[in-house]
Amino acid sequence: MRQTAIGQERVRLREAQKRFIDLVDAPLLAVDDDANAYFRVRRSFTALQKWFAEKAGWTISRRANFLRLIKVPSRSLVGFGFDWVKDPLDYEMFTWVLWYARHVKNDLFLVSELATALEETIPVAEGEARFDWADRSQAWSLYRAMQALEAMGAVRYLDGERGDFARGGEGRTFYRFTDLARRLHIALPPEIFEVAQQGGDLTQLLEHWFEVDAATPEQRLYRGLLLAPAFYRADDPEAFALLDSEDRRRAVRRDFRDNFLWDLEVTPSYAALLRPAVSTVAETFDANSGISHVALLFCGRVRDLVAEGALAADRFDRVSITGARFRAELAGLRADYAEHWGKGLGAESVARLQEDVARYMKAWNLLRGPAEDGTYHVMPLAARMRAVYATEETA
Repeated sequence: MRQTAIGQERVRLREAQKRFIDLVDAPLLAVDDDANAYFRVRRSFTALQKWFAEKAGWTISRRANFLRLIKVPSRSLVGFGFDWVKDPLDYEMFTWVLWYARHVKNDLFLVSELATALEETIPVAEGEARFDWADRSQAWSLYRAMQALEAMGAVRYLDGERGDFARGGEGRTFYRFTDLARRLHIALPPEIFEVAQQGGDLTQLLEHWFEVDAATPEQRLYRGLLLAPAFYRADDPEAFALLDSEDRRRAVRRDFRDNFLWDLEVTPSYAALLRPAVSTVAETFDANSGISHVALLFCGRVRDLVAEGALAADRFDRVSITGARFRAELAGLRADYAEHWGKGLGAESVARLQEDVARYMKAWNLLRGPAEDGTYHVMPLAARMRAVYATEETA
C-alpha cells in the first residue's frame, strides 16, 4: 500500500471511510487509546466483518476493550518482516515474550522476572542454557522485542527505566500485558508439536501447513493491494489477471474509492493503492531521510540504464542487476551526492551502503534478492521513483 497525494492536498474523510482505514492501518483499536475509532468500528461491526471476510478472507477479533483486524497475507514477502529487527534472535525473543504472557496469571511483571522465567524454562541444548543474559546482545534483543510489543499495544510501560536490563541493570522496569498479548499467536496443529517433541524433521510439515490457503483469487488480490506498496503480476498471475477485465478493474477501483477514499493505479505489471496524504497511523515513505534519497537516486539510475539499453526488463518489467553492478552504481551516486546524505551515510563503505539501501527498498517492495548468484531484481514500482536535487533542476 503506497501513500501519496491524490486530488486535493487534504481530504476530509467521512466517518464511514475512517472505520475501514483504522482497521487496516492499526495493529489494534483499543478503547483506552482511541475511543472514537474503537466505537466507530463497533457501531458498524457486522458490515465491516462482512466486507473484509468477503473481499480479503479476513476476520475481525472483537473483545470488550479492543478490536483487531487479523490481516493474513496470501504469501510471505521480505517486506513483511519487522523493520526493528537487527538479528534473527529478535524474532525468537518476540515469540518467547508472547509465550510468557500466555503462561502467567498476573498481567504485571518486571523485566527481571521475565528474563528469569525464560532462562529457567526454555529447554537447554547440549547442556547449555538457551539464554545467557551476561551476553549483552541477548539482553538487547529482549529490549527490542519489548519495545516492539509496546508499540503494538501488547504491553504497557508502567515504571522504571526502559533498557535498564540491556545495559546491565537489575531489570526493575515495570510492564503490564494487555489482552492483545494473549491473542498474538499462531494456533499450530497438534501434529507439529508431536513431531517436534520426538525430534523429527518439521520442514515438510510446516511448508505444507503454511502453504494451505483457501483464499479466492479476488481475496488474494485485495490482500496484495492492502498489505504492500504494490501488488505484482509476477507474484500471483491468476489474481492479478482479474484486473485485466475493464469491468472488474472499474469495480475494484470503485470499491476502494467508496470505502477508503483511495484510488487504484493499474499497470501491466503492478497495481497499487494511491492514498491521500491525510492518512492516519500508517507508516509512510519518508522522502526526506538520507536513506530514501539514496534509494530514490538508485531507482532513477536504474531507469536511466534501462533507457540506455545497459540493463533490460523481463516480461514482468523486473530489472535484473548483479551485486557488483549494484555497488558500482551506488559508488557513483555517492561520489556525486554524498554531501546531501549526512555524515553517516556519506561515510559508509559501498558494501554497507548496499546493505542499507537493499534493506530499505525491500521493505517498500521495490527490490527482491539477492539470488544465489548475487543477482537482485528491481521491481516495476521502482520505475516511478526517482530523486532530483534542486540544484540539478535549475542547472
